[in-house]
Amino acid sequence: MKEKVFVVAAVFTTWFSRLYHANIKTNLGFLRYIFVNPQSHRVHHSIERCHQDKNFGVIFSFWDRIFKTH
Repeated sequence: MKEKVFVVAAVFTTWFSRLYHANIKTNLGFLRYIFVNPQSHRVHHSIERCHQDKNFGVIFSFWDRIFKTH
């Protein structure tokens, strides 16, 4: 059972990281408050000074809201 949970988690994180690295114009609707989306991840890689030190969440975006890095 533990092995199945591990495999599902590994597949999900791999798939999800490909989603937010993709050039897809979606903000995931309400889920953007929970999960990282392509737009917020793009800010993370921005070279603009106002975007420095922003959006560190890998899967969950609520961490950035809690620590005020969104």
